[in-house]
Amino acid sequence: MTLLHTMIAGRVAALRAAETRAWPAGTLLTADDVLVAGTSLAELARTVGTPALLAGATSGTGTGAPSRRSLVVVVQVDAVIPPMHRPREVWIDAELEGCAPVLSAVRVLGRACAGHSHRYRIRPDRSESLAELVRLPADLHRHDLLAIPCTSRVALEDIRR
Repeated sequence: MTLLHTMIAGRVAALRAAETRAWPAGTLLTADDVLVAGTSLAELARTVGTPALLAGATSGTGTGAPSRRSLVVVVQVDAVIPPMHRPREVWIDAELEGCAPVLSAVRVLGRACAGHSHRYRIRPDRSESLAELVRLPADLHRHDLLAIPCTSRVALEDIRR
């Protein structure tokens, strides 16, 4: 393994570790679903509709820090807007400004995603607080489900459009 391969592998491992810490403790990330404490987020969305919330405890950082509460928001894609002199946009059925989403950890639910991905801007974003672009599959389309871990607690009424 060359030095470049070692550096890339280290960077990928660090990014995956950061992504994993964003989810509640005991979360299992599969190719087409996210299981939080044994609850399928894809099934949760089909059962109660979207947006949906699921709370759990986030494990500590491994430094003896106590666990904190974490929240996962499940949303549905309302529209995917192609780029026109700006980044692609994905419109969802929730407003995420108040829940401090971890956009680097967003997952598509209900189908395995392999292949190309693009960077999207999450909308609606009235306060322009979601400036970070999120990497999602190139074939993202209306009615896809997304699981988004959040670091702030909110009520369902606060995110529902």
